[in-house]
Amino acid sequence: MKLPLNISDCDLNPNMVETPRAREGASEMIFCSVRYEVAIAMKNAGAFSQKSASGGWSLTDNLSSLSEKDKSIDELETRLYEKYIQYCDASVPFHLMTITLAKSIICILRIIAHHPKQ
Repeated sequence: MKLPLNISDCDLNPNMVETPRAREGASEMIFCSVRYEVAIAMKNAGAFSQKSASGGWSLTDNLSSLSEKDKSIDELETRLYEKYIQYCDASVPFHLMTITLAKSIICILRIIAHHPKQ
């Protein structure tokens, strides 16, 4: 699965014949890009499976050890920082929301990984 391009509306033109290049840095897609990056990482890790009885979602234990879980969370955190967060300006509300989302997701994943019932 491909990630959406990290581009802004001004990069699009109805007369374009080629796909625009992804920006390095902040764009209007940065918030969505972070969400996609996390979703794909979770999918690739096989972190969730659907419960058959209730129809809800539950965490699986595909990563056997805590160190493997921590390593995959660290890799995701590094990827999010290098691709998106380092370009955010916390004085811009949209960027602050993106920073907060990324940090919150990493914290939630760490809590889930270290929870005694996992």
